[in-house]
Amino acid sequence: MIVAQPDDQARLVRQAIAAGKNVFVEKPLGPIHSFRLGFGCGSTTFCANEDDYLKLAAIHVVDLLR
Repeated sequence: MIVAQPDDQARLVRQAIAAGKNVFVEKPLGPIHSFRLGFGCGSTTFCANEDDYLKLAAIHVVDLLR
């Protein structure tokens, strides 16, 4: 996982990839051209109805989409 200032991030990511490491970066490295988002969830005990589901589970996907 690389958490760094934007000026340092790309360099650190390239170094980690060159070293053969798996890399997770929390911020975009540059202009976003496209993305795909999927969400799957089975039945949950804490969601009594669709309103609860949206507020308690699916809201994370809405945050990512924003």
